[in-house]
Amino acid sequence: MKTPKLLLLLLSCISITSFGQLQDANWHFGQGNAVLFEDDALTLYESTINNPIDRTPSVMSTPLGELLYFADEENVFAADNSIMPNGTFSFTCDGSIFIPRADSLDQYYFVRSLGFSGMDYSVVDGDLNDGLGDIIEDEKEIEFFSLGGELMAVPKGLDVGYWLISADNDNGTGTAFIRVFDVNAEGIFAHSEFSVEWPLLFFQNEMDDAIISPDCSKIACSYKGHLVGLCEFDSEIGEVTSASGGAVDTENGFFNIAELAFSPNSDYLYTIGDYNEIQQFDVSIFEELIVDATAATIETLGSNTWHDIKLAPDGKIYLMNLTTNALDVIENPNEPASDIVFTESVLELNNTSTTYFPNTPNVICGQFLYLEPQTVDVCIGETTQFNFFYNSEPDSLFWEFGDPDSGDDNFSEILNPTHFYEFPGSYNVVVDAWLDSLEYNFELTANVYTYPDPQLGADVTICEGEELILDAGNALQYDWTPNGSNQTYDVTESGTYTVIASNGPCSASDEIEVTVIPALFMNLSGDLFPCDEEPVTITASTEVTWQDGSFSDSFTTSQSGTYFGTISNECFTVTDTAIVDYIVIPPFDLVDAVTGCYGDSIEIFTGVPDATVEWTADWGLEFSGEPLVITTSGTYEATVNYFGCEEVQTVIADINDFVDPELIVMPNIFTPNGDNRNNIYRPILVTDPTSAPCNIPNFEADMRIYNRWGGQITDGGCTWDGQTEKNNDVGDGVYYFVVEIKANCFSQASERTINGSFTLTR
Repeated sequence: MKTPKLLLLLLSCISITSFGQLQDANWHFGQGNAVLFEDDALTLYESTINNPIDRTPSVMSTPLGELLYFADEENVFAADNSIMPNGTFSFTCDGSIFIPRADSLDQYYFVRSLGFSGMDYSVVDGDLNDGLGDIIEDEKEIEFFSLGGELMAVPKGLDVGYWLISADNDNGTGTAFIRVFDVNAEGIFAHSEFSVEWPLLFFQNEMDDAIISPDCSKIACSYKGHLVGLCEFDSEIGEVTSASGGAVDTENGFFNIAELAFSPNSDYLYTIGDYNEIQQFDVSIFEELIVDATAATIETLGSNTWHDIKLAPDGKIYLMNLTTNALDVIENPNEPASDIVFTESVLELNNTSTTYFPNTPNVICGQFLYLEPQTVDVCIGETTQFNFFYNSEPDSLFWEFGDPDSGDDNFSEILNPTHFYEFPGSYNVVVDAWLDSLEYNFELTANVYTYPDPQLGADVTICEGEELILDAGNALQYDWTPNGSNQTYDVTESGTYTVIASNGPCSASDEIEVTVIPALFMNLSGDLFPCDEEPVTITASTEVTWQDGSFSDSFTTSQSGTYFGTISNECFTVTDTAIVDYIVIPPFDLVDAVTGCYGDSIEIFTGVPDATVEWTADWGLEFSGEPLVITTSGTYEATVNYFGCEEVQTVIADINDFVDPELIVMPNIFTPNGDNRNNIYRPILVTDPTSAPCNIPNFEADMRIYNRWGGQITDGGCTWDGQTEKNNDVGDGVYYFVVEIKANCFSQASERTINGSFTLTR
């Protein structure tokens, strides 16, 4: 019994083209161009390869046509168009190809042809890089072969694995080499070599093109412009068995390339000669003269230039037209030249097309059933659809659905059967298939799931900080909105919360509106200490209700006290307080005026405790502290600062000279005759006879005048004008005086009595 390779049993129906090579469904070929072949449709999309490449790129898709990887001359890209980790090589290659690794469904060999430098290969692991693929670092460029050339890959005919085939001209030595490598779980190893000397081989160092037919029986090599060599290949033993070098001659320019493509049935070979002539050769009979005689021209367009030709998974052959920047197509390549339908510009490309279509492995020529064990998931109450995707249709099938309670319905012999499972559970499905008298046995699991029943409850309102945990019930997977993937969801914010609970493909949803009453935050502007009952305003960070019931973001007062503001909602009440404490300066009263004499020190105090006192005077004084010592006349201002509050009082100081009574003398002659000279009788200061002591503060003189008969003419005063108290002039003569003098200036004080006589003359 043969070993199965690939089982593709899926729940959903996916159409398979008649040609069936879905690993070739995506073409990436540079300058932003990528093409997808799907459901007999051709779709253009954008490729990361945005630089023109003049060497053959490569691409690999899954058996169902999903893009896996693609490569240009030096980079390997993942399906999301990003260069995969370790995916940049230190030197460019002439061409490359991806080949599935036999022992792993997720690993591929990436082989590069380095021209005259041979070839190397690396391993791509699809489980790495979040499922996008990564080149395994310690296996990058692990092998090096000194043999380069055009690369092809086909399944082995009798074993698991692939044949890697290279074709080259041996640097123009006159010999062509077809070398076959064994691609298996352990690596890539040289297997067989075939050499042939075709006409004019020495004219060209490298092969222009080399392809293998869809049935893996023929290899065509464009080795010198217009000449194409043919080889027969045995995919069971991995060897070239015969060759012909003159069977295909495009008879075009001597050095121009000839690009090649086989028809889907492998009976016809199509060539491009001189870039603008398409020819068909019948290669169904491997005889040189017969093949050469079948040459027929399909299309010749002198104004157009085709640069590559490739068989597509839709069974058509596409040509890259560099002049029109579009793809042309041979619609029915299995037909003889007389019946061919050729259509121009079936798809306009994104940018100026590049040189070559991508290289892909030939996976359709083996006669095995390619199968991969998978799981089919279905919801209870639904019919399970089993789809058997194949590269070669089996001769017969027998299904056992693992559901014995269903009786005869537990079995089926059709290709894509259905089955209804009455109860949830996991069922073991067995498939027996026969192809070419060989039996294949495969198993898969059919999971029948119940629908979840998430119940989040009615819409709810909670207070911030209150715990609310939503529970979606039992399920295998959860997808919450806004985000989350657990069974429960801890709600902390208002919003609409939606959950999709899933058991495999079976899902149900529920949603709930949650309103979270937010916690309240507010604060007043702080305690205030105003002066003299001036109005002050307390501010709040938001509008609040004050102690008097008013509602505002501020409160103005002129009284000391404790004030508070309050805010509240359905869940919270927040209050903050502010103290207003008016500052009253302790009373003090400075005298309005002080007098003194020079040499005295007059101290002045405010007497206010804990206050800062600043003194200034109109003559420039600045002084801090107490007491203030006054020694100079002036206007003095005291500024009292009591905990930020100020009061100002003023003192006027009059400081004079001290007149010593001992320095006073009385005149001995007096002439009150109105001549403004010696008209007033008064004390005289010895040190300054011109001064008038009677006008000096702190100086007092009590002078009494007597006539010679002892009669008193004046009673007190510091001066006499020579008249009686009745304002009558006295006569000339001698008069007597008694003067009592007092000088009192704070710390300085003195008294003296002077008596004597003087002569009055008019």
